[in-house]
Amino acid sequence: MVSFPWGVVCAAGALVIALLVLKICFLYRDLDQIGAQLGDRLGEKTNNRIYAPGNDRHIRAFAAHLNRELGVLYESRSRYRNGDRELKEAVTNISHDLRTPLTGIIGASSSYLENSALLPEEEKIAIITHIHEDANWLLNMVENLLAVTRIHDRSSSVRKTDESVEEIVSAAIMRLKKRLPEAAVNVAVPDELLIIPMDAILIEQVLINLLENAIVHSQSREPILCYVDADSTDVTFHVKDYGIGIDPDRLENIFDGNSYIGNKESDSNKGMGIGLSICKTILTAHGGTINAKNHARGAEFYFTLPKEGGTP
Repeated sequence: MVSFPWGVVCAAGALVIALLVLKICFLYRDLDQIGAQLGDRLGEKTNNRIYAPGNDRHIRAFAAHLNRELGVLYESRSRYRNGDRELKEAVTNISHDLRTPLTGIIGASSSYLENSALLPEEEKIAIITHIHEDANWLLNMVENLLAVTRIHDRSSSVRKTDESVEEIVSAAIMRLKKRLPEAAVNVAVPDELLIIPMDAILIEQVLINLLENAIVHSQSREPILCYVDADSTDVTFHVKDYGIGIDPDRLENIFDGNSYIGNKESDSNKGMGIGLSICKTILTAHGGTINAKNHARGAEFYFTLPKEGGTP
């Protein structure tokens, strides 16, 4: 009778157990190294990848999964940082633009209250007019901020409906005239009926911003020209003034939210930087574009909207 080779079985079992223990040790070592790398990556501002030590396919798959998740985390962190920086810049710019008219209103109203008995009627009217103009400018700023809120409440998209270009231009001119009754604007639109998808309220706000910007900063009494042209894919709105133009150094970054002051520092009474930045935000959400340029006798702002809706 042949005896069962228990010794061989035990030796083989012991070898298998030893190999498993060794494998576990290697896995533990690899995981420990990956854990150390993960801790380093979480504290870094770079998107360096985790290196998978050894050749175990499970460890490599685990490291690859961590790298994917770290990539998502890095992008989210970058967007958060950028958003935080943009928020601070926006608050700074808005504060600067609001401070000027508020200071003017406080100064003018204080002067009127303290000296009303001594002021001639002409000066009283001038003070009240100044307060009225600054209050209207503040109203426009609030409307701009509400326009941005309108976009962000919809996750940076807009709700478009088919609108008549001629009616949008007409509505914008009417709203502008309520604020600036003396504004002189010549309008030219194509004879053909142009119907394109847009958020009418937001596009009206863009036109009002550009028209008021031209009236306030051009330092010219010539009428502003607002005209529209179209091709097979886009409709372009133009606002053209005949004034001092734009400093060429500012053209590239004129829509970045900094106060626009034309060619002269004395023109810094009411910066329109926030208004221009909001115009760009609105048009980007519409899938359109906006630009500015100088011409022989002044400056021109123009923006396009796609006839078929576009994609932001």
